[in-house]
Amino acid sequence: MSLLAVGCGAGPAAPASEVIDYNCNLPGTGCPWLEQVVPGSTEAYADPALGGATFLDAAHLKGFFRVTSPEPWDMVPYMMALPVQIDASGKPVSMAEVYRLVCRVHPELGGSGLRPVQTDELRRLASAVNKDIDEDLMDEGLAGGVMVWYTDDVPRAANEAHIFREPYRLYMIPPLFVFEGSREWLSSVKCTPARAPAPSPSPSPSPSPSPSSTPTQETQRWQVSLSGFELDVMDPYAYESGRPYGIVRFDYDLAAEVVVVRKNDRWVFDRGVVTYASVQVSPQYGPPGAWEIDLPLRCPRCGRLSAGRRLGGDVFRDELLIMWGLFHPEVKVYARRSVCPPGWVCPNEKTPRWYESEEFAWRISGQWLPMVDGSTVRCEPVIRQGLRTLDYTITLRRMGE
Repeated sequence: MSLLAVGCGAGPAAPASEVIDYNCNLPGTGCPWLEQVVPGSTEAYADPALGGATFLDAAHLKGFFRVTSPEPWDMVPYMMALPVQIDASGKPVSMAEVYRLVCRVHPELGGSGLRPVQTDELRRLASAVNKDIDEDLMDEGLAGGVMVWYTDDVPRAANEAHIFREPYRLYMIPPLFVFEGSREWLSSVKCTPARAPAPSPSPSPSPSPSPSSTPTQETQRWQVSLSGFELDVMDPYAYESGRPYGIVRFDYDLAAEVVVVRKNDRWVFDRGVVTYASVQVSPQYGPPGAWEIDLPLRCPRCGRLSAGRRLGGDVFRDELLIMWGLFHPEVKVYARRSVCPPGWVCPNEKTPRWYESEEFAWRISGQWLPMVDGSTVRCEPVIRQGLRTLDYTITLRRMGE
């Protein structure tokens, strides 16, 4: 299920005089699918450290937009932040420009022209607003472990939306997390747009040859191999102290092929597809003999990541970013303690508990890969209470043309 395929048309329609391309230059009628997220009321204040200046204005935090369709049960709400022009009332000057900007820069919708903003750079921008900002909160809340912050290095105008006091335009563009190819997904939406009827179509010109049929276009094909795991731990402190603990391990073995093409003297992401996917789950309850567990474990959602799934991506200079999409496999484990500790109240029947692979998808979707044949990138392992809970390795190999 796609984000746009449900309830499309719920977003604000354009005035009759304003024609909007909702489909990013692809076929299809298109319809509104974004709406502004209005922040809570904030009281502007004068910061003595800044000579009485304030950054809370009509444009502050007014550039957030969300998809207007209802969220499928396994989706998270999708939102992006764009440095669009904001009028005195706090609204975008033009929704047409909002859509044009999304199509121009969003890497999964055929856009380009942005560079990623690193965590240290974000921290500097945030500390310009609050010098006492907690670094752990900064890393978790802003960077979030996935590269979603970008800039075009264009100086920000006074009436353009902003998040901090950034001197240049800042974009927050997470992966779309759709199960179909994002661009095809836009053009396949069937809805009735709430805008002026389109004029009668003029005779269509002869179709232009597709990029793949252009013999002079330079392309590169890459094979991606990924292996890794994530643990969901019932009580990390119990594991650390040697008390009985519950753990479920999710093992990933993935492969994909991606194609990049050279346009205007730079490489851009063209397409990608999963060629192999295996997600296995196993219980790692301990210590031995402390638990009775119903086996085998069943993971219905482990098959959501499968061969044939289309991938998004981006290229920045000589590095490749692959957006694998959203998948959160989970299992329900029925277990009970074999021996009840003195003073405890233990149920006689096995009780269920859900375990989920929560972080793996967004961490691998934020990993930049050097476009060097045979390059291997290993993430910095996630360790909690002495237990390595997440790790992965990605290898990139050049394929024959």
